[in-house]
Amino acid sequence: LLPVEVMSDFWTGIEIDTLADRAVVKSVAKNSPAAKAKIKAGDIITSLNGNPVHTGVDWILGLVGGKSGNEAKLQLAGKKKRSAKFKLVPYPLPKVAGRTGKVAGLNYEVHHGKFKVLPDFDGLKPAQTGTTDELATESLVEGRDEYFALVFTGYLDIPKNGVYRLTLGSDDGSKLFLGGKLLIDNDDNHPMQHLSRIVRMQKGLNPFRLEYFDYTGDAELELKIEGGLHKKTTDIPNEMFFRDE
Repeated sequence: LLPVEVMSDFWTGIEIDTLADRAVVKSVAKNSPAAKAKIKAGDIITSLNGNPVHTGVDWILGLVGGKSGNEAKLQLAGKKKRSAKFKLVPYPLPKVAGRTGKVAGLNYEVHHGKFKVLPDFDGLKPAQTGTTDELATESLVEGRDEYFALVFTGYLDIPKNGVYRLTLGSDDGSKLFLGGKLLIDNDDNHPMQHLSRIVRMQKGLNPFRLEYFDYTGDAELELKIEGGLHKKTTDIPNEMFFRDE
């Protein structure tokens, strides 16, 4: 299912468990319209604007055609039945950074270890740090062909406000963070695998972080973009990468 709220530029703050038998609220974003309406994780949505909601798919389909400023009226079940309502607001965008003190390229860290999932890098001391002009793997790890991890930090220079599809491919695991929030979780010890996420971004330098590890076998890492000036999915060009000077 396409992310209706991202594509239509409105926000409820509700995440639904689409695998549950009913429309169970999985989480509610802080300071979102739903949070201000006292909707909580575990609530069960039974209707939206007078239309019955039986499953998570019903909830998503019920949002089609929505726009910022519209009112959403919900009937909820749980510990007790109740109603709630709120107005849709524009979809929140990751904050961009100023260009002062920024230069082309990325910062990176190399970590050595037999990782089978991505570790908590904040608790690890890197074996090597530096800067690079591209999302490289083996060229940054001094000849190691297995048992290493990489962390890239910097900014994506987005050319204009809009909806973008980011695709992260890796062998083995990887994670992509945008604006400090996890966007794509492609973790675990697996062969080359691609995962995509549609996201709304604004023009400018969008902070991002990419984590990757290689256990054994091929060391492959790809980050692709579609949208803006890129009408087809393509590798993110090096000129879109910026870092702190």
